[in-house]
Amino acid sequence: MSATGRLMLALFLCLGPLFSRPACAQQETLSLTEYRAPEGCPPAWWFAWRIALRTTRVAFAERNQAADTEVRVSVDESGRQGLLEWGKAGSDAMSRRVSGSSCQEVVDGMALITAMAMDPSVTVHRLGTTGSTSFEPLSAEPVAPPAEPNAVRARTPMAPKKRIVAPPLAPKQAREPRDRTWASVGLGPALAYGAGPGFTPGFSLWFLGELMQEPLWDLAALLTLEVDSRGTIEVTEGSARFVRVIGRVGGCPFRWELAPGLGVRPCGVFEAGVLRGRGVDVADHRAESATWLAPGLMLRTEACLSRHFFLTLDGTGTIPLAHDRFLFSPDAEIFTIPTVAYALSLSLGASF
Repeated sequence: MSATGRLMLALFLCLGPLFSRPACAQQETLSLTEYRAPEGCPPAWWFAWRIALRTTRVAFAERNQAADTEVRVSVDESGRQGLLEWGKAGSDAMSRRVSGSSCQEVVDGMALITAMAMDPSVTVHRLGTTGSTSFEPLSAEPVAPPAEPNAVRARTPMAPKKRIVAPPLAPKQAREPRDRTWASVGLGPALAYGAGPGFTPGFSLWFLGELMQEPLWDLAALLTLEVDSRGTIEVTEGSARFVRVIGRVGGCPFRWELAPGLGVRPCGVFEAGVLRGRGVDVADHRAESATWLAPGLMLRTEACLSRHFFLTLDGTGTIPLAHDRFLFSPDAEIFTIPTVAYALSLSLGASF
């Protein structure tokens, strides 16, 4: 493998885990111990990339790191025949011979076999290659070259030859249902800035639905109800109370895996609701409401606790579209909606 190829493979092994799926899914480590292919064939990093496009249950081991499964890939000089060998550490290796109309098809076919061997739930998608690729078990008998058109064959009787065929790969047990989830809910305390003077405590209730789960995409929709309220606020001219009730709609296109069981989601959000203030212990006290509309961004951190439960920490920053003022007559200001509002919430989530 060339120095450039080794560099590309190292970069892929380092950055690949960032584009994976939810935290509680178990992964198996894979080590590419040997990759031999003639000039013009895809490099080793391309083989690893094709596996990562099909499954995120495979984590690529770094050099000299122990792995659950070891893989060796070799392609002959014609570029149309390949040999794939893989096996668990300390056990006999399985082999498959792959043939195709081009070296790219051969390498892609071996990547598909590897992905399906390590993840039985892999769905086959042909991405960018057409043609026919055949998979054959490895045999100890060499393949005879085709006979010439006018050659005369001897009719000497021959004893049947024994074919030694590698045993099929044993099917894997189904993984836990948490490996692929489509919805989750959560509830927890919140702390908001911009819902009244100073910081305002509250709580949030949210629902997250997975819309699409692909290796490089994990599109999810987030719906949140947040209520922020605090007791009586004392100011020089009197006292007041504020309550904010908002609904937050968000879209989260990615989920990045930071470590096993720990991931983050960046989201775009829009808040809509009402901020209500009421005078207390003042003459002619009354209640007034302001409409709350605010676009913004949110970063969610998810930490897996068990098969179905996890913790989330949401940090949200929004820009209110209106900056209403709350005051005591004639002009004693109590609070003005700020230019930027913040919210932080910690929740216990459950997936199903």
